Amino acid sequence: MTNKFKLTALALVLSLGFTACAQDAGKKVDDAANDTKQKVEEAVEDAKDKAENAKEDAKDKAKDAIDEAKSNLEGKLALRRSLRAPHGEGSFARIGVVTDGNKIVDATIDEFQYFDEGSDFVALPNQDEDTEFKSGNKEGKFLGSKVMNNDQYSALMKEKAKATVSIADNYKAIENFVKGKTIDELNEVVAKAEDGKAIDAVTGATLVDTKGYLEAIIETANDSENMTIFEANKTDDIEIKQIFGTAGNKNAITDTLVVMEDGKIIAANIDEYQYMEGKGVPNSDKKFGENFADSKKVLASKIENNENYSEQMKKIAKATHTLKENLSAIEAYVVGKTPEEIKGLIDGSEAGKPVDAISEATLSSTHGYLEEIYKAATK
Repeated sequence: MTNKFKLTALALVLSLGFTACAQDAGKKVDDAANDTKQKVEEAVEDAKDKAENAKEDAKDKAKDAIDEAKSNLEGKLALRRSLRAPHGEGSFARIGVVTDGNKIVDATIDEFQYFDEGSDFVALPNQDEDTEFKSGNKEGKFLGSKVMNNDQYSALMKEKAKATVSIADNYKAIENFVKGKTIDELNEVVAKAEDGKAIDAVTGATLVDTKGYLEAIIETANDSENMTIFEANKTDDIEIKQIFGTAGNKNAITDTLVVMEDGKIIAANIDEYQYMEGKGVPNSDKKFGENFADSKKVLASKIENNENYSEQMKKIAKATHTLKENLSAIEAYVVGKTPEEIKGLIDGSEAGKPVDAISEATLSSTHGYLEEIYKAATK
């Protein structure tokens, strides 16, 4: 065998060896790729199963929560509040509703809108001086209540729309209409109503957005986000009272609802509006929001932003209770007490400090919140 032949044979053997190795390596790559693909597919399917199970678990928990809420409400009343936009994009409404099961016992409506400084309109609290709340308003504007400005606002209604019924009387007519009716009955009225027209069945209400206000009441009656459960001896004798204040603070407007029966407080519910980063009140991203000094700091409900607001309380003031827990403790304490008893506690406590009698409320503004409840109860 010549050297040339030997070299040729060796090259052939090596070539065949390399080819075999390459084929073997290729097979291993293919096997690895297939194995990886299978694992990915299995992981995807597993993730889908877990997601589906989590979804079902969430549904079950939501159903359990609803069932528990219904169970807790059996034989009891509920005071609910919510923020809605029943009338255009330039204002928002606060709706308060007392329900007895599926029936409306009482309701209260107010709306908030920005007005021009120097006008005859009256501002809500914390806007008559250089307060932190006022600095959240666009220059030359202030926030006002339509009910508080009934005469001024109704005059505009008369001038622009030939209105013959004041805004407060319209609200009252709607509130009276829903009393004693079930949510189903109100849904039937709304289903037959036309957008942009008054509803003949709602005697005394001439607003073209009457349908919107009824829808807002229905939505509030079905809402369990901000609800206070309580008891009453006679549902016909109860009354919702409300007032706007400051609770001694300069950065917010306190909105207090109180339910009275036989001279005693049987339920209370507090919220506050403040400029902050978070979820704004309805229409914050529309015409109403054009009146904010800073688009990043919207007018917001503290209760609707309870989690974020409470985190700030914890960070800044080392708070151990959420805002909602603090307010709930105050609301629970006043139940069954007369306004005079609340006044006695206020007089015996120091402003700007927690109140010893309400151990679960650690807010320095507890004294101020008690004052707001007392003012609402005696209004």
